Amino acid sequence: MSIITTVTSCVIPVFILLSVFSCIAKKQNPYSVFIDGAADGIENVKSIIPYMVAIIFAIKLFNSSGIAKELGSLIDTALASLGIPKGLGVFLTLRPLSGSGALAELNNIFASYGVDSPQGLFASTVMGSTETIFYTIAVYLSPSGIKNSPKALWISLISMISGLLFTSLLFSLFPIASI
Repeated sequence: MSIITTVTSCVIPVFILLSVFSCIAKKQNPYSVFIDGAADGIENVKSIIPYMVAIIFAIKLFNSSGIAKELGSLIDTALASLGIPKGLGVFLTLRPLSGSGALAELNNIFASYGVDSPQGLFASTVMGSTETIFYTIAVYLSPSGIKNSPKALWISLISMISGLLFTSLLFSLFPIASI
């Protein structure tokens, strides 16, 4: 384990040194290149902020209104036939919307059912293999000026649903009770 710790501790300093040496090899001033990159980063942040505020507001409204809980219970009932453990509806509703909301709900699942429960293992698998779709679309597509992104949205949603179905299949082939 100490080798992994040592290697991971060296990754960022090595990357910085490689960047500096690359600038020197190209006969550029590393500090000036860094400042230019930081200025570009600030411009990107300025263009992303309205989209982030909108998505965060929508997620807070969705959670506070109680729609997430109601939708979660409907999803629980529907997904029970697929072998997805009961109690994951709110988590599966929040996951494409909010990483922090889904993480908070994952913590609730762990507290309610346990980490090694079918719910805990299934939710952990989904958390690690899916993305916060709406947030990611807002963050990645807004700087490029793409405002109409239905194809990206549908492809992302279809891939998440496919991931859920595949995870359900894996959990039915390899029962959790034997773990």
